[in-house]
Amino acid sequence: MDKDYRWIRQGLCAWYDTTGLPFHETVYLDNKEYGKDNRYYKSGQLEITGNYKAGKMDGDFIGYYPSGKISGKAKFVDGKQVSGNFYNEDGSVNSQITDFIKDSEYPGGTQEWSAFLNKHVRYPKSAIRNRAEGTVVVQFIISEEGTIANAVVIRSVDPDLNAEAVRVIYKSSGKWPPAIYGGRFVKSYKMQPIVFSLQVQ
Repeated sequence: MDKDYRWIRQGLCAWYDTTGLPFHETVYLDNKEYGKDNRYYKSGQLEITGNYKAGKMDGDFIGYYPSGKISGKAKFVDGKQVSGNFYNEDGSVNSQITDFIKDSEYPGGTQEWSAFLNKHVRYPKSAIRNRAEGTVVVQFIISEEGTIANAVVIRSVDPDLNAEAVRVIYKSSGKWPPAIYGGRFVKSYKMQPIVFSLQVQ
């Protein structure tokens, strides 16, 4: 079957915020990032610059603080980081960070996170009486310090189930290593579905 060329990105592509400032510029070849890639803060200050090859990070990358000072330098080969140096904003070495980019993750990974939820989620008695069940989806933020904030229900099932889902998310507060972007800690957004089923009670 022939390619649908309407959906193939080719050449320089740029994305802009509502004020007209670019927040991401990159080059595509056959719908894969291939070449210079720049990402910007809302102020227009450069946040990350580097290169891609066949859709994967490849070569030297540099991250910056909003002040313009360097937060990290890393080298990638075929999408994998092979070296890196990271700095505090005063220019001193940041020994807390070893990755240029890394998502926030519960200690031990998804398996430990699932085990935590299975252990601590409680089915509210009122919800059992009302035969309430379903999947509650909670959105929350992992701050730069690794604490949980702004846990809100974005898919509601029942008020008591909603409250329990939010409670168990906050119970894990303070245990998350924060996300890393450009060699500095950043806040990240998470979404967690929590299933309540009377059949397994």
